[in-house]
Amino acid sequence: MSLLSPAVIFPAVIPACLAVVIFLPGRVVLSGVDRFPRGTGEAWEGTWPLVLLVICILGCVFVGVSLFLRQQRRLAACRRELEVSRLDVALAKIQVTPHFLLNGLNNIAAAIQVDKEVALDYAHKLSEMLRFHHVAAAKEAITAGEELAYIDNYLALQKYRLGDRITVRFNKAEAATDVAIPPLLLCPLIESAVECSQGPGERPEVGIDLAIASDRIRMQVAHTLPGHAVETEKQELFGILRGRLQLLFPGKHLLRAERAGGREVTLLEIDLPYARSQRSV
Repeated sequence: MSLLSPAVIFPAVIPACLAVVIFLPGRVVLSGVDRFPRGTGEAWEGTWPLVLLVICILGCVFVGVSLFLRQQRRLAACRRELEVSRLDVALAKIQVTPHFLLNGLNNIAAAIQVDKEVALDYAHKLSEMLRFHHVAAAKEAITAGEELAYIDNYLALQKYRLGDRITVRFNKAEAATDVAIPPLLLCPLIESAVECSQGPGERPEVGIDLAIASDRIRMQVAHTLPGHAVETEKQELFGILRGRLQLLFPGKHLLRAERAGGREVTLLEIDLPYARSQRSV
């Protein structure tokens, strides 16, 4: 930051001017009229070095404080950015795993033997999902439409893989696709619901209700619970998501999960807009 910027000049000059205005008349009054018969002119001759010293000291103090506070803000922004990046990497590791890729390739190989059109569509959707991860990793924000396209591809692949064994309802009646959001904001909860609803001999059901407006996002994800639910990965995912939301939308989000009647319902609410500058240093 330049020393000539208003953020430095004003805090330094204003106290200095106040010091001159307050100190000089007080010096004249305290010194007495007899000592300075010619008035403030003679008083100024005797006191200007001290006034100048006071101005310099106050100016240095305020400049130092301004620079210190500026540096502290920059350090806090750097720490926040590093923490967001760490959580983004942790989230990507949970989603794009070797198991996910191997399953996709095996499903393509199996589909080729039965229906080449299905195999081509599967390969295309899988490549679009991987491209999304590659592109989104380099972006601070994407449009809601880009994330919705990823979710559609993911659900289509799950339908190809599980067929009639899974029932998915995706209601996105209100969706402002041009709204800016952080990458991987919505899809992790949907992917988790699909994965956590599955089990041996189960016929999972997943329901998604999504509304995206210019000032608010509300998504509710409900899914059936298998007989033997595994909690470790779900708890890890929720820990990462809560950390990201706290950094990206402090005080402007709600993430809650409840279980009842063999179902789990997760509610996510976020107040927009997403201030992309809050992640910049």
